[in-house]
Amino acid sequence: MTAATASNLGTLPWMQIAQAFERMGVIEQPGTKHHPLILWFHQQTSLKATTDEVPWCSAFACAVMEMAGHKSPRSAAARDWLKWGKPLDKPAFGCIVVFDRADPSNKSAAHVAFWWGDRADNRVDVLGGNQSNKVCVAPYDKSDAIGYRWPAVAFP
Repeated sequence: MTAATASNLGTLPWMQIAQAFERMGVIEQPGTKHHPLILWFHQQTSLKATTDEVPWCSAFACAVMEMAGHKSPRSAAARDWLKWGKPLDKPAFGCIVVFDRADPSNKSAAHVAFWWGDRADNRVDVLGGNQSNKVCVAPYDKSDAIGYRWPAVAFP
């Protein structure tokens, strides 16, 4: 973690919450068992899925924002975050970032996470859920980002 990231983390409650889930080691459970926190994340959406096999990146973001006191879209669809909060022209630490997920069978496929920072290789690091089946910081192609959002009541 860079010094800038560490200082920003202290000012954004949702990033503190998201990182706490990462430190807890929230990860999908194999087989018929399901991680209880992932099931709880799902309950924060209108879908209310009952398995950790259902994509849960948006459910994670919803749970984190709700815990931080910001109304979320309460949707399991990552693209619904593009209508939430206020748009940003460029990313900022902790903002919501939505990525297109090229999937010929599902044109609305997307991924949502929290912006962590730039990398030197045209990729970015994001903190999110359902990244390698767990909550973690992971790299994504910057060119796949289709929108950046910030909570309306906390607009910088």
